[in-house]
Amino acid sequence: MNVPYVLREIRSHGLGFVLRRRGIHAGSRRAMMNSALNAYEERQGRTWLRSNPVYVQIEPTTACNLGCTMCGRQTAWDELRRNTRYLPWQVFMKTVPFLQTAKNVALHGWGESLVHPELPEMANVAKRAGAIVDL
Repeated sequence: MNVPYVLREIRSHGLGFVLRRRGIHAGSRRAMMNSALNAYEERQGRTWLRSNPVYVQIEPTTACNLGCTMCGRQTAWDELRRNTRYLPWQVFMKTVPFLQTAKNVALHGWGESLVHPELPEMANVAKRAGAIVDL
């Protein structure tokens, strides 16, 4: 990418125009601007940030239908194995403002995410917000 050319283009037409022209949609633009602000605040050594997180991890469930020997759940405390739950949809929807400015959204944790009945909808919401979704 020719950086001086892109900078001249941004100065003359504006950042929004250049991003639209290059096919980057609004969700990605928000994520890019948030990422740039986050990097700036990190370089400045700030401890109170105006930017949102650029990486969001959401644990859809702690339930698992497998018993893999290499999994940390086998050695984890008994409370984790006994207390298996699903993340309610209403609680997940409260994360949407953060999803709109995140580059990556990870939908996994201690449980097997694929057993959550609403996982496809969660992934669609995160994808529509402009984030890259990891499972």
